[in-house]
Amino acid sequence: MNQKPKPIVITLVAAVFLAVVGLSFLLTQRKATPIEPNDATSQQPQGNFGRNQQPSSDDKIAQAVAGNHEPVSADSKTTDGAALVSSPKPVPRPPVKAAGSAASAAPGELPPEIAKNVAELQRILQSNSDTDIKELAAEALARLGTESAARVLIDAIRNATGVYRENLLHELRNITNSAAAPALAETLRDLQDMTLHRESRLVLLNMQSPASAEAVVAAATGVTNEQQRLALAFTLSMMTSQDAIPALVQAGRGQDELLATRSFMGLAHIGGTNALAALVQLATLPANQTGERGEELLTAISRATLTTTPTR
Repeated sequence: MNQKPKPIVITLVAAVFLAVVGLSFLLTQRKATPIEPNDATSQQPQGNFGRNQQPSSDDKIAQAVAGNHEPVSADSKTTDGAALVSSPKPVPRPPVKAAGSAASAAPGELPPEIAKNVAELQRILQSNSDTDIKELAAEALARLGTESAARVLIDAIRNATGVYRENLLHELRNITNSAAAPALAETLRDLQDMTLHRESRLVLLNMQSPASAEAVVAAATGVTNEQQRLALAFTLSMMTSQDAIPALVQAGRGQDELLATRSFMGLAHIGGTNALAALVQLATLPANQTGERGEELLTAISRATLTTTPTR
């Protein structure tokens, strides 16, 4: 007679079966799931120019100063495979220190020994450095404001385009050193780049120095192109600084009728007792008493009289 299986045997068989099924399931899942890298490996720092870290502003400055002006590689311009789109205007940066600053550069600035070296600044502007580094060089040139610095900046503007050119023009407007006047005045002969022409004229008109008018008169001397002469003479007629009076008087005494008549207008534009006195003095010269010169001088005296408050 067959014996019925005992309950304990049935239980053991069922337990073994479930254990086998569970183990098979775990092995299947382990094969399907990719092994994650541990945190220490995945977070290892990359080099300064690796795929996961962008070169800092100071890295770029050091690269430009050292003379390494090769464009940043394509790998360094990507993060997680997505290309970075550069902003049309550079990120605002601290101003370059003026002459006499500390020997070490602050973050985001050119080293002082570079910021005061026109030849080095010109080298950076002519290199393949990033535009934000070039604009630091342009800012340093404007702060220097010497004639050679102004010429380098003007040449860079002529060769620039787009937003970069606009930013260089902005730096040109910051020139206050009258030593730059000759370089600025010469751009007034350029009738092809009228934007640069107008910006240079505005800088000259804002200078509180005799050098401004003197440079314009010097730039006009010997010029035969009528359009260039008119452009230079127009700048004389727009002078606003009392410091320009001596140079305008000198031009008003000269033989160049165009420069003389525009100098009369410049004195009237300046106004005040000093400019009026200069016009009256010019009226005593025989050459200024007849013809167009005489008429323009009388008009200038009339305008200066209206804008001059009489003294009691």
